Amino acid sequence: MTTKALGFVLRNSRPLEWHRVAVGTAAQSAIAHLLDRLEAGETRQRARRSVERRRLSATLEAMVMDLYLAARLTPRVHLAYYRRKESWSKRTRYHNPLVTYTNVVRVADFLVEAGLAAGARGYYVRRPSELEAYDHG
Repeated sequence: MTTKALGFVLRNSRPLEWHRVAVGTAAQSAIAHLLDRLEAGETRQRARRSVERRRLSATLEAMVMDLYLAARLTPRVHLAYYRRKESWSKRTRYHNPLVTYTNVVRVADFLVEAGLAAGARGYYVRRPSELEAYDHG
């Protein structure tokens, strides 16, 4: 990635907001439909426990609502989230307790595979000089 391209991405990106909720029956119905689609595409042999389903639903809801809001208000902004498990171990008290690393990756992959969101795996560094030293494995 060139320095110019990196600068554009850094200036035009922000972290996902994990506290977004679907307000209204239409939004809640859309989230329920997406959750059903996500689960229908899985190869699980047994049903998810209700507490696990609630976590998955909360993650899907937060991501979809923030994507919707960003598309309406700031369509050129990239939304970012961590795909490294280690980045989720030190969460603050302000982080939504229902959102988990496993579900974030699962939902993000589902949204991209379903064609509902564009996604690109990458990394986040503040200084271009850090690009070569950054281990994003």
